Amino acid sequence: MSEHYVYTLAYPKSMGGSVSYVGKGMGERIHHHETVARTGYRAWNEQKITTIRDIWANGEQVVKKKVAFFETNEEACLYEIALIFFLPNLTNLSSGGEAARWGNYDERMERLYDFVQAYPHASIMDIAKFLGRSRTFAHKELSAMRRLKGLDTQGTYVEWSLVEQVQAILQETPDASVRDVAHAIGRSKSTAHKAIKAVKQQKE
Repeated sequence: MSEHYVYTLAYPKSMGGSVSYVGKGMGERIHHHETVARTGYRAWNEQKITTIRDIWANGEQVVKKKVAFFETNEEACLYEIALIFFLPNLTNLSSGGEAARWGNYDERMERLYDFVQAYPHASIMDIAKFLGRSRTFAHKELSAMRRLKGLDTQGTYVEWSLVEQVQAILQETPDASVRDVAHAIGRSKSTAHKAIKAVKQQKE
């Protein structure tokens, strides 16, 4: 059975039925965007996630469909590119096919950022498997994404569960110092500082 597929996310018939996003993947990739939408955090592609949440807000469900299956990743990428080209008003940030040529930086960062949000405890091996590349490549991409999002660049990124704790602390005590936050979460001041920085970025 072919492992690679191209899929679409669409509005339900009651909301017009048009396709809003085209993607390519393996395994459970088709469900990944809804996992990100449920986290409540800002996604890299805000329009795509907002569309999903708007559908839910109307009491409906996103229509997910695997439209074609392929033996190779390259074939799937070509089909994805063609589908994006012919379908109007999509929320895609790029013309597709990034996994084949690895040339679109924004798309790579978006996918990695969303993956880390959805699976904050993923190992570097998990990330490498998700990217379909080596662990060395995964390390480099993860470091680049951390820098872009203001996350920890010296080691383990700040877990989103920790960011959520800090967010709640700052909502209750807006003037809390880094030391206060570190004490409350039982972590170092350095980690507390990074988590506070991540919380502030969510508000931007």
